[in-house]
Amino acid sequence: GQPKIKLLDECSTGLDPVSRLSMVNLIKLQSKGLVVFTTHSIPEAEQICSRAIIMKKGEVAEDSRIYKLK
Repeated sequence: GQPKIKLLDECSTGLDPVSRLSMVNLIKLQSKGLVVFTTHSIPEAEQICSRAIIMKKGEVAEDSRIYKLK
């Protein structure tokens, strides 16, 4: 299908570096519409996302464009 919103929760956990890179490229190629992507990896988020929300203790600590968070 072609969902308008895709939810990806820690989808690279346990992947080797080559598989992780393939997954990142696939997400970038196939991502039309809104993608919600959870990760603990800032470099991975930088490759995939244009905006990030950082949570701390269940609350939004930061909500900005990736380049501004750096």
